[in-house]
Amino acid sequence: MAIDDEQSKSLFKQLLAYFIVDQILLCSSNPKVLRSSSWGAVADMEAFEKINWAKAVFEHICKALKELKELIPNPGQHTFKACGNILETILYNRISSIQPQIMSDHPLQKYRPKRFDAASIEEKLNKLKLSEIIHCKCCEGDALEGDADDALEGVTCSVEDPP
Repeated sequence: MAIDDEQSKSLFKQLLAYFIVDQILLCSSNPKVLRSSSWGAVADMEAFEKINWAKAVFEHICKALKELKELIPNPGQHTFKACGNILETILYNRISSIQPQIMSDHPLQKYRPKRFDAASIEEKLNKLKLSEIIHCKCCEGDALEGDADDALEGVTCSVEDPP
């Protein structure tokens, strides 16, 4: 693909943005298949640049965790359908007791990869106290009272920032 005029530059930018959205930011369980639903995010590049991608990725991670939580009681292997590196970085930054060794200043490569066996991570998380978690703005105030599921009930983030 030659990129020698404004139209081809624009198309390349759109295709690259589509790949990043579909394969990295809002990834699915099958990276071999590109989803046509991701094209909507890049169809209008002016609108694409106004999307709050941090919120979009966070919502996607929350949705994937909810789906995974529903599957866990079923036997077999289950797939996390979101960007695991981002989720790990969020968790490791907020819960020091599960942090692996720091190896870089780059946010997504900051921690050495660490695999937990299910019993080990379950034990650590069961011993975890609310005071040991560094809270984000969504978790401040009344949201810290009671069960975590109750705190998240009704909490949603819009994909776009308010005007």
